[in-house]
Amino acid sequence: MLIASDGQTGIATAESAHPSLIILDMLMPGLDGVEVLRRLKRTASTSNIPVLVLSGLSQKNADKLILEGACDYCEKGSLTPEILESAVTKALAQRWTVRAAGKP
Repeated sequence: MLIASDGQTGIATAESAHPSLIILDMLMPGLDGVEVLRRLKRTASTSNIPVLVLSGLSQKNADKLILEGACDYCEKGSLTPEILESAVTKALAQRWTVRAAGKP
């Protein structure tokens, strides 16, 4: 597991480490989560990495973030270990399905 304390470091870490999944908070120093998500999805080396968004903001933001490229959205206020585990399992299953189809 790798941890980045701000958006710019998160992008750099994703580009160098090529993780199987990114769990992204929306509120962090420097770049906000939406901008980090946009940059990850516009960069060839990170565009196929699933990004699971965690936010304290309302669920109404979920559709916007999915359109930006997030694989799923979890609201912190209602997050349980079971919900997080289910979201991570789903995201990783999608990742391996994409890789099996021949995409990086």
